[in-house]
Amino acid sequence: MLQNQRTQIKYFLLLLIITQLVSCNDTSTSFSEKLEIAMSAAFSAPADARGTTDPKSLTFTLTGITLTLSDQTALNLYQDQDPKEFRIVARSQLILEADLSKYVSKEISEIAISFSKNIKGSGKYSSELTTSLSDATARYSVPFKIQTAKTVRLEIQTQWKNTISTDTTTDPPTETLSAPGMILDLKNSDST
Repeated sequence: MLQNQRTQIKYFLLLLIITQLVSCNDTSTSFSEKLEIAMSAAFSAPADARGTTDPKSLTFTLTGITLTLSDQTALNLYQDQDPKEFRIVARSQLILEADLSKYVSKEISEIAISFSKNIKGSGKYSSELTTSLSDATARYSVPFKIQTAKTVRLEIQTQWKNTISTDTTTDPPTETLSAPGMILDLKNSDST
């Protein structure tokens, strides 16, 4: 029994040493201070939801991302890029990854993500539903600092529960999409 435990400890230590050697030899050029912005569906309803059904997907068009530093300097992270569509489903989808290594120890006071007002959706009976956002800019306004070797991930959860109303008195049934809400949550960073 004791011999078996010693063998297991030796294998564990050997695995630990190999893991450390591999991580020390990492020659990748990826940055270590970065911002990730991801979107997914949250199975919660916006305050004004009046429907009875959830969409299968929603399509948003990203038009801009701006970071505001505590000194009010605005950094456009989506400058000179064309608007890009993202089809949102329940699984989280990365929509931006940006290098923030130049801003270590700086405080970010706001992240603003701008979308086109018009969004598309897909329901049970129709794959071509549309609606408009009343406010096409999602804002995260809790200050935080960029830290050395930290990834900051902003999760945008789209509240889409009960945003589709279905009229079953028609043949085929017709659906109407109402605007979803958004919840923003920052992960992997200490708020100040």
